Amino acid sequence: DPERLRIPLSEGVTVIAAHAAGNGSNSGERNFDRFLRLAALFPNLYADISARYAETAVTPRFAGQFLTRHQDRLVYGTDMGFDPDMYRTTFRILETLDEHFYAPIFGYHWSYSGFGLASPVLEKVYRTNAQRVAKAAAATARPAAGR
Repeated sequence: DPERLRIPLSEGVTVIAAHAAGNGSNSGERNFDRFLRLAALFPNLYADISARYAETAVTPRFAGQFLTRHQDRLVYGTDMGFDPDMYRTTFRILETLDEHFYAPIFGYHWSYSGFGLASPVLEKVYRTNAQRVAKAAAATARPAAGR
């Protein structure tokens, strides 16, 4: 529930919501919608796009438009390990307009299509936004207790 992030966000903590906060719902509201509402209120809220490639690659036009619209708040991520095929597949989904391909690494039976994101969007999602988050975290870091 992204709403649980409200207190740290209001204290100025930079937060990256895992999996784009896109799974489930609370009090009749989708978590994804809660994330978007909070992101409008808190410029220190980001989301990684991990664990949603297989689900979003079946709606490539919508997913590409969404990623483009929110490109300043999203970072590339994955929690699927270090398998080169996984990276090739996620990059293919994000970078190309390939249609109707299969990716057994996700374990689903449906086909995927690429989003064909523009280079400036990819630059932000892959690198620039993560740098901004790291810079903000470094600027607000406090020494560990006892040091």
